[in-house]
Amino acid sequence: MPNNPEWRIDLPEEDRRADLRSQLDQWIRQPSLRELAESFGQSIDLTQPTALLFRDFDDISAEHWDTRKGAERNLAAQLELNPEQVSALNAALKSLGLKEPVPPRRSSYDYLVILGGLIRACITRPRYGAALVDAGVNFEVVLALGGFRPLGGNELDLAASLGVAADNEFHAMITGVKSAFDSGEPTLIETSAQSEPTNGDYAIARFADPRLLVVAAPSREPEKRRANTADTFAWWAEREGWRGKSALIVTNPIYVPYQSAAAIQTLAMPYGVEVEVVGVDKGASDLGSNTQSFTQANYLQEVRSAIVGNRQLFESLDVA
Repeated sequence: MPNNPEWRIDLPEEDRRADLRSQLDQWIRQPSLRELAESFGQSIDLTQPTALLFRDFDDISAEHWDTRKGAERNLAAQLELNPEQVSALNAALKSLGLKEPVPPRRSSYDYLVILGGLIRACITRPRYGAALVDAGVNFEVVLALGGFRPLGGNELDLAASLGVAADNEFHAMITGVKSAFDSGEPTLIETSAQSEPTNGDYAIARFADPRLLVVAAPSREPEKRRANTADTFAWWAEREGWRGKSALIVTNPIYVPYQSAAAIQTLAMPYGVEVEVVGVDKGASDLGSNTQSFTQANYLQEVRSAIVGNRQLFESLDVA
């Protein structure tokens, strides 16, 4: 089973940072990461301190695996890999846990946090969350958490094919939650948007079932970018607080390592919430001919995201 770092709330407080530092040191030294870098002609000195290893892997991944260059994931460029690179990538995906879904470890959590994303994610992630509820996993709050990202590229055509009447992530998530949880229309939508929403706007949709919420959080740098995962965790925490002590976070397997690092840094560490991040299973992700398929370039991009996220987490340990 993949061994992504965890924030151990079962440990004494003074031991948690040391334990996480040790986990991150082991994570960045995984042989599969070194072998992946070497397949791209890059050498890595594993005798370096952890901070320098993260720096080197960040630099290598920026040069060779960053196909987005700031664009949305569905607009990223593609890559042609040779057989050695394909083999090394597959080994890394297995050790990092970017490919196969892993079920939740527990039967009860305070929060189910369904992360927003591209149009398919707005359907499949709520569907997986509802399937967990039907399977007997208990949650006090079901929070679909994303932003006001406009649909772009092929997403508008996909939305039409999937029967989603939306032009942004927030309204697509409302559709996904309504379908998955059979919730009906929201009873109230509170929003800061005066007309066309921007990166700095927020919205909260509430339903007759008081457990259900769909939230679009604002970016912390609205003039530069849309809200990212860390923004959404931090904004909700600052606005509403995390009144529970455990959260199961739902995404796709390919994004689990990065979003786990973001959840630890912005949710677990400052608020004492025990976080667990899982990917949707194959049943929930099945959209027939519209089912998402990920390319080798997509996977390399998310290996980079995992390195960047865990580097940021490692560096945060030195911040008081």
